[in-house]
Order: sequence, then C-alpha cells, then structure tokens
Amino acid sequence: MKDSNKFSDDIIIEAARLELTDEIFSTREEVIGITIDGETSKDLDDAIFVEKRENGYLVKVSIADVAGLIKVDSAIYREALQRVETRYFSGYNVPMLPPQLSENRLSLLENEMRPTLTFGMELNANLDVQQFTIQETFVKNQRQLGYGLVDEILDNKPDDPHYGLLSDCIALAERLLNKRRNRGALAIYDLQHLMFTDEEGQVLPLSGERANKGNLIIQELMILTNQTVARLFAKKDVPFLYRNHTVKQSTPERDEIIEQFNAALLNPTLLNTLSQRAALWFNRATYEPVLKGHFGLNEAAYTHVTSPIRRLPDLINQYIIKAYLTRRPIPQTHDNLVWLSEIVNMKMAQARDEKSEFLKEKAQAKARFQVVHATVKDMVNMDSNEFRLLLKQACRHALISDEFERAVLTRFEVNKIDVSYLYVILFESLGESEVWERLREKAMSFAAANPGYSSQLLHLLTQKGDITYIDVEVKDKQHGFLARIVANLDGGKFSTRYYAAGVSKKEAQHKASYNFINSYLKNSLVTVDQTREPEIKEIAPVNALSPEENFVGQLNDFCTGRAGWSMPSYQFTRSGPSHQPLITCDCKLETPGGPISAPGAGTNKKVAKQMASKSILMMLSEKALYFNNLSARPDAEIQRNNYISQLNEICQQNSWGAAVYEFEQSGLSHQPVFTCVVTVETPNGGKYTTGIGPSKKVAKQMAAKNLVKEKMAEVAAAKAIEDAANKLAEEAANKIAEEAANKLAEEAANEVAEESSETIAETVIA
Repeated sequence: MKDSNKFSDDIIIEAARLELTDEIFSTREEVIGITIDGETSKDLDDAIFVEKRENGYLVKVSIADVAGLIKVDSAIYREALQRVETRYFSGYNVPMLPPQLSENRLSLLENEMRPTLTFGMELNANLDVQQFTIQETFVKNQRQLGYGLVDEILDNKPDDPHYGLLSDCIALAERLLNKRRNRGALAIYDLQHLMFTDEEGQVLPLSGERANKGNLIIQELMILTNQTVARLFAKKDVPFLYRNHTVKQSTPERDEIIEQFNAALLNPTLLNTLSQRAALWFNRATYEPVLKGHFGLNEAAYTHVTSPIRRLPDLINQYIIKAYLTRRPIPQTHDNLVWLSEIVNMKMAQARDEKSEFLKEKAQAKARFQVVHATVKDMVNMDSNEFRLLLKQACRHALISDEFERAVLTRFEVNKIDVSYLYVILFESLGESEVWERLREKAMSFAAANPGYSSQLLHLLTQKGDITYIDVEVKDKQHGFLARIVANLDGGKFSTRYYAAGVSKKEAQHKASYNFINSYLKNSLVTVDQTREPEIKEIAPVNALSPEENFVGQLNDFCTGRAGWSMPSYQFTRSGPSHQPLITCDCKLETPGGPISAPGAGTNKKVAKQMASKSILMMLSEKALYFNNLSARPDAEIQRNNYISQLNEICQQNSWGAAVYEFEQSGLSHQPVFTCVVTVETPNGGKYTTGIGPSKKVAKQMAAKNLVKEKMAEVAAAKAIEDAANKLAEEAANKIAEEAANKLAEEAANEVAEESSETIAETVIA
C-alpha cells in the first residue's frame, strides 16, 4: 500500500481508544446471523438470517453499527469524508476506516460479538413486505462463509448444519430476482452464460467470486433492504441520502429496453451490443437528498445502508437512522446533505476514473502490440470488446499491418461488426494511407447496407464529437418523403446540400443520416438555407435504356424492400436469325391486386431483362398500384399462414433474439399505407426486412413472411449444397467401386489366362 494511503498517527491512536464495552451490548437484543463474503474479506458489514414460513419469509439483515462507535466530530469521520469509500486493488485495498476498526472491532467476524442495526422484514407469499422493523442489536456471527463454500454446501453437502438456511436463502433470492425483473427492473443473473446486471442495469461478465449462488443471495437481500429503508424514509419525509439513477433524453422506452434484455437472455451473443447501447442510454447513478428515482431497478426510492464500513453514504444514512430510532434530532439538514452528496459523487467519480485510466493504459499497450503482431485468425476470433480496443489503438496511432487489414475486412464479411467499430474507423482514424481509405470506404458501404447504423453513428457524434445537437426534419410529399439532418456545429446550423428522398418516412430518415455523415466526412456540409429539394415524381417512360440505371435492381428493391412482395419471375424466348438474334423477356409480378406482366426485348438476355423490368416499373407508376392495390384484401397465402408465428418458431429453434417490429405510416389519411420493418438479432449479426400493407397487421405479416422466406431459402441452399456434396460423394464411391471391380476382373482374367497357359504347356510336354 502506498504511504499516501496510510492513516496518520493521530487517527491510529484515536482508533485504538475505541473499545466495545459491555455497556454497548447491555441494552441490545441478540440476533442470529451468518456472513457470506469473499474468501479473503475481512471488512464484513452484513449478517443475514432467512426463515421460510407458511405464508412467506422472515428476513433479518444485520448491519455493523459503525455510527455507534465513530462520532461525527471525530478525526476518523473527517478522514472518512476524504476517502469516501474503500478502494479495492489486486492484492490490497485502501480502506475508508482504519484497519483495526474496519477489519476487527467493527467487522462481523465469526464467533465475535458485534453491535449491529437489524432490519427485520416479514414477507407475504407474493414477497411484499408486510412488516418492517429496525432495531439496535448485536450479532455473534455463527459462521463466516465464502461465496464458493455456499455453492459447495448447496450442491454437495445436504448434511451441513447451515444447508437448510442456505436453501431458504437461495430460493428466496431467485424469487426476488424474478419479481424485480417482472416489475420492470433491468435484472439479469445468469450463471449458465456468466452474465449479470449491476444495480444500474449495466450488463457485466459474471466471473470470479461473483459467479456463484452465494453472491446472488447477498445481492438480492441487500437490494431488498435498501429498497425497504428508502421507502420508509421517503414516506416519513426525513432528510436522507438517496441513490438516484437517471437516463439520457434519447433513451428508448423501458418496454423496448426490456425486449432487448430478454433477447440477450435468449442469445448471449447480443450482450456486447446491448452493453454499448446501455452505456449511451444511462447516466451514472448518484447520491442526492432528493428523490429522482432509480431507472435500473425501476424504483421510485432507493438508497444504500448496508455497507457503512466500506461506503460513506451508508454511514451518513446510519447516523440518520439511529437518530430517528431514538427520536433525537436528525444530525444532517437538507443543505448539509446536498454538500455531502456533492463531495461523495465527485470523489467516487474521480476514484473510478483513476482506476479505469490505469487499467486502460495497460490494455492499450497490449492492443498496440497485437495490431502489429497478432494473426488474422486471432484478431477475427477476438471478442467484441477486445477487438474494439485493438481497433481504437490502430486508428488513433495510425498503426497498420496486412494481417490487421485482412482481419477487419473479414469481420465485415462475417458480420462481426457493430456501430462502435464504424465510429472508430470513420471518425477516429488518423491514418492517411490507401489501406485506411479502403477501410473507411468499407465502413461507409456497411452503414449504407444496414439501415439504422447511420442514425446510431449520428447519436455517437453528439456524445463524442463536435456536434452539440441534431434534429431530423421530415416533409410529407405526394409520392414519398423528404428528410434532412440539421446539426449545431461550430456555432451555426448546418445540413446537407440536398434532402434525402424515400418511399417511407423511415427510409428517408436513414438516407438523410447517411448523407449527413458522408458530407460531414467530406467537409461539404452547407448552411440550412442552402439545402435544396430534389424533384420527386412518378416513374416516367424513357426512350432508351441508360447504362447507369439498373431497372432489375430497382424492381427487386421495390418488391422486397418497400412493398414486401415476392420477387418477379422472368421467361425468355429467342427469335430472328442466328447472326442477329432478338431476345424477348416476359416479366411477371404477383401483387396484392393480382398478377401483372410486361415484355422487354433486346439483343441479349441482360438487355431484355432490364427492359422488361423497366416496363413493370412504369406500369406500377401509371396504375398507382403501390398505393391503390394495397387496399385490396391480403393474398390467400397470407390468410392461410401465420408468418409471425412461423418467424417466432424459427427464432426459438435457432437461438435468435425475439423479432422486433417497427411501423411507419404514409399515403392518404383515408387510404393509409403501413410499412413494417422487422429486425432479428442472430449470432452472425442483425437480419431485417420490410413488409407493406393497408394495415399494421398485414404489414407485420408481410414483413415476417419475407424473413421466413429468406430463412427458408437459406435452408434450401444449405440442403442443396449438402445434396450436391452427397451426390459427389456417392459418385466418387461408385467410381471407386467400379474401378475396384474392374481391377478384380482384370486380375481374375490374368489368373485364368496364366492357368490356361500352364495347362497348354503341360499338354505339349506330355
């Protein structure tokens, strides 16, 4: 431990004078309890006791009575104000209180009498607190258990004297966790996939001592105690320090966040993406003497009272609780608590940042080495967080290697990419080589091909870049929508040179986000008064086929991306002389209003197909099928099949995340058109497609249908590959068998020939 972290001689002397006298215990009732903590922990704050009853549980959580021994006018308390909390490092800690107190006289050591505050809670069958008491007590710790030993007893030692108590504890803890989750808390504790959420809803790896049932027991009982105390003092309107957790303005609704948490429970590969999003959504939790609520726990009132040896806010609240119990004046005014909370929040944030910076520097040095020396395979197989750090170091220090470039491109190809990677490549890379230009082009292409990434990149820019505010302006036009991004930059408002056009509002917004990022990177943004509207009109007849236009691609994009229809089919016929053939293509398209078809002709199949596709696009425009025919009844296939249920089954069978549906409305008020975007997270990244219809129900079915068909096509392709491989194997086996048979026949013929020769020779000799 560094000398600067040592306690002064005056504080050591003062601590030595503090004794646990008989007078302290004489008026207190003894309660039963055991402790569960780390194997090497010495600063034991809490002891627990749980008893299963006919209609619920009796829970007693006893907390070390630090305030009973340390006075607010003491040098020890003033030092605690400077330290704020115990800080833990590898191999040592920096305690808030002198070790002779934190690890001895105040710690709830086994078989030692210690003064405590006991929070008694009687829970009914629904685990609601029916009766709550707070008493000054003392505990003689029956047993000091490590987290690992708790698991060993529960799994293998039913004869252990504390097996029954621990069984009641884990049964209650699991029910409390489920209850919190059902009430909207962001609560995960998954021992199978080794992940959990802290109080603030941050998804973290479950490792070391946390990865067991003992830690879950303590977590849930401490949360229960803190919740119950907070509700009491909020109701009594007593000055108190609360633990508040708020979110940023751009955070989605709770239901949407919970959907993503549930998807991560089903598919842990989504955890990294969820963690990144949560970091953008949530503010740091803080201590304040006013109630702002706790988003992560979904509690109106929450506090900390269970760790007064290790944490200053818990000790401050303990002074208040003891004054309340004995009907003495509350020792802190609201203004004093405001001042104290500012000190606590500042120092805790500073300590957290210092520790984070130290660990970050070590990890960054390792990442810089890996950029140059790691293999492509190693970099492709890195988990998301590890590779993100490596990518950041490569970008910020302009590091490059052939292996690194191939690894990044491979991760793009296999969809092991998320929005944070794109941000780093586009906005943080300092390299000016051709390699970095190629990677930036790839990142922009990836953003263009994945709707939603561009808007997420913009959000990150407001968090990390020089843009202070972003607004999305959308205009409803006769044949679609126009959108642009307006941003505060360098003291002015800037946008793109042109509005982005889209058939749906969401499409226009996605394109506007992409265009803004592209213009931002090229330094070609203009002031808001310079943005121009492109002309939006129906598809008009064209005399000749322009080589720049891909009508086949436009039609495919319209059918599968915008309208949610099946792909068009093409049939070809040939006529004319052999030296000057004429190819005719008939394009047929199934629409909600019935099939339509149109011919196209050219000197080869490619041109004929383009002309036929062009004719269909013109028909759709002229007949306004895009809007009018959608009011017809859904086709018979949609009526017969429930594609939403089919998609849900596919998600479950393949361990994908739950399907998420988003809707946009366009068209006329009396004849609306709904566009539905369905997104599913898979181990290889997100899958999405769209559907369109006269109602949300139909649009949702169409979107699900397209994704189901896509999956069926993948399965069919895999089956075709398998069948082809089996056929090749069978043909190879037949060939080998045939060659073997021929060889045997040849050998037999040779053998007969030899025998015949020998017989003839013998006859001649005779």
